[in-house]
Amino acid sequence: MKELILEPLNIIKKDNHYTRQCLVKRTNNKAQTSENILWFQFPDSIKPPEDNDCDSYLLAVIMDAMQENRDIIIKGATSKELLSNLIEYQAAWNKWLPKVFNIIEIESQGVREREFANSDAVCAFSGGVDAVFSLWMHTQKKLSHRTHKIKLSAFVHGLDIPLSNNIAFENTINKARETVGSINLKLVPIKTNAREISGVSWGYVFLCVLIASLSNLKNIVGVAIYGSTYPYDKLVYPWGSSPITDHLLSSGDFRVMLDGCSYNRPEKIREIADWNIAMKNLQVCWEGNATGQNC
Repeated sequence: MKELILEPLNIIKKDNHYTRQCLVKRTNNKAQTSENILWFQFPDSIKPPEDNDCDSYLLAVIMDAMQENRDIIIKGATSKELLSNLIEYQAAWNKWLPKVFNIIEIESQGVREREFANSDAVCAFSGGVDAVFSLWMHTQKKLSHRTHKIKLSAFVHGLDIPLSNNIAFENTINKARETVGSINLKLVPIKTNAREISGVSWGYVFLCVLIASLSNLKNIVGVAIYGSTYPYDKLVYPWGSSPITDHLLSSGDFRVMLDGCSYNRPEKIREIADWNIAMKNLQVCWEGNATGQNC
């Protein structure tokens, strides 16, 4: 019997930051085989979730556990809605890639019920076309009844830009701050080592890690908005983000919203063309060395 055990640790406050962390233990037939610390760091101006709230930790490791065929034991509290959604999420990935992702059991010490997600949103912001488009369309109220109030934006270090590359991170986030500041929004930097300790192909797991990171803001916002890569008529799967499964990463107090699938890339660019600062700072190159600059 193989298990992946999540043991939440106390939140650390240091140097104007909170660090939420969790022990990730692997056991084979009850014998421990490995131990890592999974962590998320963000400014102390953000009220963190409770120490024992394990939603973000579960999201970060779910695909590793499926790939390794390990049941997950959570020694903390988890959203009932998230636990329910992940049953269907696993089933979809198992259908797509049955030789890669197994269906596992998840046991949580505590289950949170009757949760409420407020309607204010955080927009994941990387400075690329998809992120700029989503931020612009919502803040300018161009989506009719679908428009959400964007309370803040967030940039996650440790996803596309490695934690070790501080120069690229500073170059990128400084341009991102200028862009979002031009529409009077705050940009929250988040750091995580979730990608570093994951063994799953990044093309499959990236959205789980992004939502895990953003869910640490759940005391401020209740919706995560992030830009789509592909439009509805050009969908690619299995892929880490899809309108088929993304909503299944939602919990009772933090909803997941994929945005922009009804637009292709040229259509998105036409919509943002009048946002001069965003166009000046647009990130359009992700290949090659990560420098925070375009090719």
